[in-house]
Amino acid sequence: MNLLIGVSGATNTLTRECVQVLRCELNLMHINMRQPTINAIAGLLGEPAHSVQKMDYSKHLPEFDVSLQELDRIISMNTRILNPNFFIEQVSKQIDRVNQAFARNLFSGHIISGIATESEATWLRKKGGTIVHIYDYLNLDSFHALHEVDGDLVFETSTKEPPTALRLNRLLSSLRGAKKEAA
Repeated sequence: MNLLIGVSGATNTLTRECVQVLRCELNLMHINMRQPTINAIAGLLGEPAHSVQKMDYSKHLPEFDVSLQELDRIISMNTRILNPNFFIEQVSKQIDRVNQAFARNLFSGHIISGIATESEATWLRKKGGTIVHIYDYLNLDSFHALHEVDGDLVFETSTKEPPTALRLNRLLSSLRGAKKEAA
């Protein structure tokens, strides 16, 4: 069984940096659960999706009179109203495609960022995954939607230092233990 990790955090940049370190250190394929929302925003702004992912989420968008973060939440929320399982279904399809292709043997599992609802976290846990909660105490937007349950892991920071393998050492040790159990 492959390792399955879900990451949830209020800070886009810190979450992205943590995912990058974990992905590299544990040889995981990254799937962004919010990718459909990012693609929708890219279409609205006339920008490539990779550019939207790198934008400052506090940036005010005058054409919508909201921040990029607010637009992301509006699109995600309305998508979930139309289909509460939409993002879960999209990630499931991606995992299935990878597992059917040659990439299955290239990676030790998946890391899924953008876990934002309890139903998404429950789905991942039922698949045998581990949720990593990221708390950034320097972030003005401290909203964190998910509750911690037994087996979840936490990374907390109150510094502007980027996450590194050294700073994530305890988290990596726990996940490496889960990786050995999955093997």
